[in-house]
Amino acid sequence: AAQDKCKRQEEGVDFLSTRKLVPETMKVYPLNNYGAIETGTHRFYAIQKGKPDRLTETAQFTQVWKEENGRWRLARVLSYDHQLAGEQQ
Repeated sequence: AAQDKCKRQEEGVDFLSTRKLVPETMKVYPLNNYGAIETGTHRFYAIQKGKPDRLTETAQFTQVWKEENGRWRLARVLSYDHQLAGEQQ
C-alpha cells in the first residue's frame, strides 16, 4: 500500500500538501478565563519533488487556543469554505 501511494505521488495523482497563512488575514481575540480564538485564511499547496509548489485551494480557519498553567494548547480547529484554485470568488 505504501508503494502504491509513492507511485501515485510520482505520477501526480496524489500529492503531499502544505498550507500557508495569508498573513494579513490573521486575527486573534482573547477569551476571558480560557484562552484565545485565532481566525484567518490558509492557502493549500501541492508539493512535488522538482516542481514549484502549486496552489490547490484556499480555506478559512478558526482555531481555539486554551491556556493552562502558562502553556498554550490548541483545543479545536475548524477549516471551512474550501475553494479550489481557479474557483475562488
